Amino acid sequence: PEAGPLWGTDVYTHDSALAAAAVHAGVLMAGERGLVRVTWVDTVNVAFVGSERNGARSASYGPWPSGFRVERASSGR
Repeated sequence: PEAGPLWGTDVYTHDSALAAAAVHAGVLMAGERGLVRVTWVDTVNVAFVGSERNGARSASYGPWPSGFRVERASSGR
């Protein structure tokens, strides 16, 4: 699994490790490199729920002012 702190599921706290979030979200496999799209999300009053997915574990966290979603980026070709 990718190293680094990870809080949330589908939406991650802005200080979560991007590589870990990409694996957790199923966008990349552990150790894989690739282009991803990060979308910043206003998360005031949203609680982040931890889970285990794709060999990566995220932790729960309470309200946090901002976060992000990660998805596969289109190649543009």
